[in-house]
Amino acid sequence: MYSASDRMQAVTLFVGAMAASSAIELPTKFRWATRENHIFQIERLILSAPRAAAIGVIVAVMVAVFAYISGRATIVWWAALVGTLIVFVNHIGGQYIWSHDLTLPSLNYVDSISGGVALGALGATAQRKLLPMFGFALGGCSAFVAGDLTGGIDLFGRNPLSGPSSAGWTPVEEPPIWLLAAALLLIAACTWRARPDFAAEPTAIPVLPPIIAAVAVALGALFSAEWLAGRNPGPVEIGIAVLGTVVPAMIAATLLPGRDGSGLLMVVGIAAAAGAVGVSPQPEWIVPVLIILAGVGLVVGARRPSVWISAGMTLAVAVFTASTAASYGGGRTVVLLGGAVLAFAVGHLCASARPQQVPSGVLLIAALALPTCVTAIRTSDRAGYPNDPRAAFAAAPSLAAGAIILCCMAGVALLHSRRPALSR
Repeated sequence: MYSASDRMQAVTLFVGAMAASSAIELPTKFRWATRENHIFQIERLILSAPRAAAIGVIVAVMVAVFAYISGRATIVWWAALVGTLIVFVNHIGGQYIWSHDLTLPSLNYVDSISGGVALGALGATAQRKLLPMFGFALGGCSAFVAGDLTGGIDLFGRNPLSGPSSAGWTPVEEPPIWLLAAALLLIAACTWRARPDFAAEPTAIPVLPPIIAAVAVALGALFSAEWLAGRNPGPVEIGIAVLGTVVPAMIAATLLPGRDGSGLLMVVGIAAAAGAVGVSPQPEWIVPVLIILAGVGLVVGARRPSVWISAGMTLAVAVFTASTAASYGGGRTVVLLGGAVLAFAVGHLCASARPQQVPSGVLLIAALALPTCVTAIRTSDRAGYPNDPRAAFAAAPSLAAGAIILCCMAGVALLHSRRPALSR
């Protein structure tokens, strides 16, 4: 049914997109940096990670636009190879270069930007081939579930909000070296085999609208999260942060062609729900289980496409976490169940969205790496803020996530009412 080249390309896009998306979203680790003598750089790394992710998302869409309209498969694969190679070298340097002259935030920006180059180029190579598109979408979803739904950002040897452990600063390598090496080898093989007949047909797609859309949704998410993180989480402040997230996302959705913006809006909602679920130490086997659930969601979404199904599941997660916040507040069971539902939902959404143009699809996957203001809400039951008199009540993150999801669903309804569905 599928040619050998399609199967190889699908595997390459899965591994490459997972590595690139992880590089955009998650801060890397550096062996020479320790909590005792580099606390300032570590704090700067934590603060710079959301900004680096936002820049990486914008770069990914820019590369996807120009890579796709170039119509040259060889150039596109070389861009993906160079981007992945820089991420690989950056991680090797962090492991084996013992130098205090290299700053953690600077190398993390390099990581996110290079990951954005790789992700945008890989998305352009997927074209309209079903199996490669499946591999690319599953790779992006896998990075999301491994990072956002399992506490993958383990900066202090435990989960990111639990404080230092006795083992000191022993962060998890994201993406791991072995994954980067596999992606590098597979992309190199596809680059070597690239031929003109694999190239995307030059298409008259607008250049600026998808890039402006990426800038709008990325900066809206970033500024809302940073603005809320520096203030007491009262209802007014949370409401402003919700509007600061949703309004730019709606503007971005209108800039994308057809109904492509509906997928982007619900990605913002899913990210908010993931922030409400929170993080808790999970067994290692949960990562492949969540990836499988995302893959099942992709298959089901391809056969029964409906953005409303994934939207309803996402809203249900927010309601569930709000109802259990007072008694369980981010416990392992809540994180496990909520993460499982969101893993399926994000896969179903990516298959249901079916964007018309390649840059829209890349933005849909890349936006999973964006920060959300929900994680910036301090609650007294969350680790890291015990008995904080300025902290919000336990259900505040879930209620904020629910508000974001409802606003995004309203935006989807408005978009669907104004733009007809394409016949496929």
